[in-house]
Amino acid sequence: MVASHQLVIAGLRSLAGINASEHVCNPVSSSIYLGINPEIRRQQILAVKSQKLHDARLFLEKRTRLMDRARPFSETRQFQTREGDTCVTKLDSIFVPGASSVRQVFDALTFYNFNLDICTTEIKGAMVVREEADPGDEIASHSRLVYMTMDGVAVETNNILFAEYTSSSSEHPSAVDGGEVGLLMTDFVDQDEMYPYRPLERIREDMVSIFKVQSFPSSFASRSHTSHNKEPTELLELHSDEDCERVVVLTRWVQAKLHHSELLLSDEIMANVRSEMTHINDAVVTAVREAFRIPTQIKLA
Repeated sequence: MVASHQLVIAGLRSLAGINASEHVCNPVSSSIYLGINPEIRRQQILAVKSQKLHDARLFLEKRTRLMDRARPFSETRQFQTREGDTCVTKLDSIFVPGASSVRQVFDALTFYNFNLDICTTEIKGAMVVREEADPGDEIASHSRLVYMTMDGVAVETNNILFAEYTSSSSEHPSAVDGGEVGLLMTDFVDQDEMYPYRPLERIREDMVSIFKVQSFPSSFASRSHTSHNKEPTELLELHSDEDCERVVVLTRWVQAKLHHSELLLSDEIMANVRSEMTHINDAVVTAVREAFRIPTQIKLA
């Protein structure tokens, strides 16, 4: 009976994989077209902010509804579309025990996302060039970046970041998550008259990502005692003498698509380019983890 049940689950997972590879579009992403007038561009970005954050919040709630929030979690999937594009999807639930509040982690996330070029260079050692002249503010930010892979291949991205912090969740009040929520959502620009894509010189990478920061009672989080997960979500055992002590949890979902390129590159080089997908997004996660890492205490004999 158990074996039959596992076979059914395996079949469903296989079907889900087929559907994912054939339908790359997700409900969070929608076409963004930016003109050349700076004022109109800003208006276009702000006009979609509320809907983007609403869709991101709803999608992540549905995507993580059955997840055990008491356990760190990490999942990565990669596939190739019929058009030759390579897609990578990641879902992580990361405990941040060194943080004292949701706002603290949210502010760090916002800072690193607004400084992606510096963050990626410091964390990954990759050369990243920021092309746009007006990155935006704490509400919405535009980032037009070009980074070089280990083989010197130029990869270009064009993204809009939307950020929102709420001190209480009036729509979904919960004694477990504390109500305090930080949400950041990134979507790619499909067409940009001011910063057009250059397919004859670079490979285009589209990025859609969601970061959600919440806090849970440490007693709720410490139920998990064993885990086989490794970086970036190793298990952190938490103990608290006070029922009100909380642990901050960062949930990250990201989908990256590397467009099929007509550039004459070897299979080995293209494999290396694919291995560096989500490079910039991963750098943000690493930076946040390092910023709040609790120093390891060395016991002397």
